[in-house]
Amino acid sequence: MFKYILGYVIILLGIYYCNDNIIHLLSGNLALVRFIELTLPLSVPSLMYFLQVSKDRYERIEKEKQKESKHKMEEEDKFERSLPFFYVRNGTIFAKSSQKSPILNVKIRIDIIKNDFGVLDELSVRGEIDSENIIPVGGLIDGDEINLDYLLESNNISKCIRWFVLSAVTITNDIVYFIYLPYLKTGWHFYRRKDGKKPKIVQYIGEERYYELAKFLVAYVSEQQDEFYYKESILNDAITYLNNNDLQESFAQLINLVRRVKELPKSEILYVLHKAYLMLNYLKISHKIDPNYFNGNLFEKCNFTDKYTKALENQNHEIMIREYLQDIIKLVNNDSWVSLDFWLRNVEVYVRDQSCVLDINALERELRETIPSLVGGLID
Repeated sequence: MFKYILGYVIILLGIYYCNDNIIHLLSGNLALVRFIELTLPLSVPSLMYFLQVSKDRYERIEKEKQKESKHKMEEEDKFERSLPFFYVRNGTIFAKSSQKSPILNVKIRIDIIKNDFGVLDELSVRGEIDSENIIPVGGLIDGDEINLDYLLESNNISKCIRWFVLSAVTITNDIVYFIYLPYLKTGWHFYRRKDGKKPKIVQYIGEERYYELAKFLVAYVSEQQDEFYYKESILNDAITYLNNNDLQESFAQLINLVRRVKELPKSEILYVLHKAYLMLNYLKISHKIDPNYFNGNLFEKCNFTDKYTKALENQNHEIMIREYLQDIIKLVNNDSWVSLDFWLRNVEVYVRDQSCVLDINALERELRETIPSLVGGLID
């Protein structure tokens, strides 16, 4: 309202002082008074009009906001009702899907918190999550059952668990979590919603009591699982290249897996590197190794980097790259310090850009054997 009144006054003053005809017409000491008397009959209805327009505009914007908010809530409620849910009865986990669509990539994760946690009148969470067991289940459909006791026994896990997290992927690629505490016989459901750059964890089924504990557990699992899904993404790329007959790029993705996924268990690192060493025999050098790039990746001065800085100048590069990888395997096996990210770049580039396939059938056979073994994780 203030904007309209101020604007209107400025217009009137502009007309009054800038129009010579008006100044002449309203000459004399009472010119301003006469000007206001002449314009007042127009000013009042004009101001009323501006005020009404402003009010209508404000109400229209508010109605649109309310309508948009209501629509968003309805869509969110509809989305949450479409998500799968789980419940536990007599040691069995039951899966339900309201849309009858498959529940994909189901995994059950069992962790232990150092110093444990108390479930009394007030929640107490102390320490950090100490150990973990990830059990891949596969896909489920509406009505499927998982015998929890059998699952724990077959994976050598004590049946006296305090909690577990079941994670799954919906047909629309949304990630859901089911947190269950056998001691309380209570569970909570969450899903990951993309909210800007950082995903947001949203509860869609569950009691408010001990909600903070459930949220604490699912937040931890969600953060750790990002690394796991990154692993799956790289393996999916490896499979795609393999199916497109790009064997070298598929092989290079396995090296990339060890380089990029920092939480990869030692058993899987050694498995991939041993397989890579074997598969190098199915390649032959096609381009000379660039000494500047190779030496640039020999990060941190040590016996290993000194050896291969000199070996690059004097050795057959095809033989050298196999010995180079073999020495990395020895360092990993002995728990010695090793820069997997930098040192393995040389192997990755050699496989992808500086070699050609010597035995197509043998390399394809090894890749088709190696990749599926990594999807579910290896047992130490």
